[in-house]
Amino acid sequence: MKTSFRYSSNPELSGITLDVINISNQSAVPGIADDPLLRAVKDTHAPFHEAVLREPTTRLGKELGKLNRKRIKTANALRSLLRQITKFSNTVRSAPAAAILKEWDMQVNPISGNDYDEVNAYMNKLIALLKSDGLKPHFEALMLTDAVTDVETADAEFQTLYLEQTLGNAELRRRGSATQHRAPLEKALGNYLKFITVMRGQPGYDVLYSKLNETIKTAKKASKK
Repeated sequence: MKTSFRYSSNPELSGITLDVINISNQSAVPGIADDPLLRAVKDTHAPFHEAVLREPTTRLGKELGKLNRKRIKTANALRSLLRQITKFSNTVRSAPAAAILKEWDMQVNPISGNDYDEVNAYMNKLIALLKSDGLKPHFEALMLTDAVTDVETADAEFQTLYLEQTLGNAELRRRGSATQHRAPLEKALGNYLKFITVMRGQPGYDVLYSKLNETIKTAKKASKK
């Protein structure tokens, strides 16, 4: 029976361990459910399993990057639209567009990249400016109040996910990652399965060994698909 799981993913290892625990708890072998080796498996699996469940929260980097770029593009699109409007200098819409751009250039420094903190500061200043009483009449005259809402919404989407990741990372640091909890679990699980292998010639242990061996083989095959 396989007793090493170094090549199994964290979710696979957690699933295999749960199966081992459940099968052992239901076994007819006297006292096996309270065996110290199985207890060690249960004790080390609990924090590992919890960390595995938390991992998706901490893997939001790609989505966060997309939302960061989206809010920048949304703001840039509004600025580009305003610049296009000012090119038609003989229209009544040119003056309010120019007034907005003038305040934008005076009060909001441009960003140099995609750094989250820099973009956060930029968006905070920009949104406050775009929603200010001084610019509100200009956006109404241009019928672009929805565009301001789009900028605000794009930033809010980023901030929501950013907060989720921040809280997830804080919790991960507090309780430990799945990687940190993995080694103790692998050791405890290996020790227990080796014990069952040694005892398989004893009454009752042969059935338990067979069930555990089959479960581990099935899990191994499924992981290769």
